[in-house]
Amino acid sequence: MTKQIIHTSNAPAAIGPYSQAVKVGNMVFTSGQLGLDPVTGELASGIEAQTHQAFKNLEAILKAAGASLGGVVTFALLLIGLADFAAVAALLS
Repeated sequence: MTKQIIHTSNAPAAIGPYSQAVKVGNMVFTSGQLGLDPVTGELASGIEAQTHQAFKNLEAILKAAGASLGGVVTFALLLIGLADFAAVAALLS
């Protein structure tokens, strides 16, 4: 199978020695996404806005790979503190 590196300017550029995503066959493996605005490079203000922006970034990367959020099998969401858990859970339900 061929490995294809995925990049889009509609999501923040990868910082460091990794890519936004890698596509192998019909599977796409994305890197972790923060709530960074891809135009300004600034972190969105507040956990709700950061979560929303992180998903927008993920969606843009998947689109560049010819995929969509509807095809996601699993994802991990990391929070710094449990104080934000309820707000993020409400966005995902």
